Amino acid sequence: MSTTIDVSVVPTRQNSHSEKCHFIPCDINFDGEANVSDFFNTTISRSTEAEQQIETETLTAVFRGRPLKGIEISIPSGYTGIVVKDPVTRTTDDEDRCIIATHSFDRFNFWNLDKVPTSDDSLQKGFQWVDIASALHRPIVDDTTEDLSQRSIKGQ
Repeated sequence: MSTTIDVSVVPTRQNSHSEKCHFIPCDINFDGEANVSDFFNTTISRSTEAEQQIETETLTAVFRGRPLKGIEISIPSGYTGIVVKDPVTRTTDDEDRCIIATHSFDRFNFWNLDKVPTSDDSLQKGFQWVDIASALHRPIVDDTTEDLSQRSIKGQ
């Protein structure tokens, strides 16, 4: 089975209006439009908390009677967040998939139940791998090798 993502209809960051995305720790058995701006965004409040002498802006909201604590996370530089939709219902797991990217975003609200998100959350740990992968795949430049090669050219 292969999966193809069609990103041709997604506006670039320069051409798009700011989409607000939320990553909520729950399953919702509904596929369709939701009136988030009227029923969820109106319950969000912002506050500043100091933890280990670092001030962070935290978010508080309520979803279906449950308290949520959250933070705003920016997508790492060089990456773009996308929202995808699967227009075809597959009958087996062996079928190829072609999903369509419908929106792009450069930041989103990450929510936890009852506790403020920390760097120990699995999503935040996943973003740490972006930096680790970048460091692992960066070309190695050895300054001492360059010095030796330059000396040999100059006859030193």
